[in-house]
Amino acid sequence: MLEFVSVASHPEYVAPKMLSFLKSHELTDKIQVAQIDPQYADGEKLSEAYGVDINQELNCLAFAGKRDGQIRYAAVVVPYGKRVNSGAVLKHAMNATKPSLANLDDVIAITCMELGSITPVGLPDDWQVLIDSSVKELDEVIIGGGHVDAKFKTKPQILTQLPHAKFVDQLAK
Repeated sequence: MLEFVSVASHPEYVAPKMLSFLKSHELTDKIQVAQIDPQYADGEKLSEAYGVDINQELNCLAFAGKRDGQIRYAAVVVPYGKRVNSGAVLKHAMNATKPSLANLDDVIAITCMELGSITPVGLPDDWQVLIDSSVKELDEVIIGGGHVDAKFKTKPQILTQLPHAKFVDQLAK
């Protein structure tokens, strides 16, 4: 079983940049963190190793698209095991042409997060956070903590308190 604790009570579990973001947005008491063995960071492995309900797990994928010659980034959050509806739904939500998975090297450099633990928490201010509407139905969700040795747990509605975050119908398929 994972032992989730408030970020406020264990700030050492969170990377400095992430902690600064959580403090500045007054989220340290609204988001919990647990330390994990990085080899179990993936959804199914996390569920098997720690008894986490896989239906609570979310994936966060970084997408990029262009509008007026500018690259626009979005963190797209969908339930584990679902795919992103990267056609018209994502294009409209991002207000960008031809959205596709962002270059991972760029994402890691821009966000200071680790591969396998990208999270909508702590992203640059110009990123959108697009969350599949089905996530609203969950009591609690588990998502990457920015580093592969951490997971965050919170209520779905807390995710909408992140800058530029919104629920999008039919984002997952």
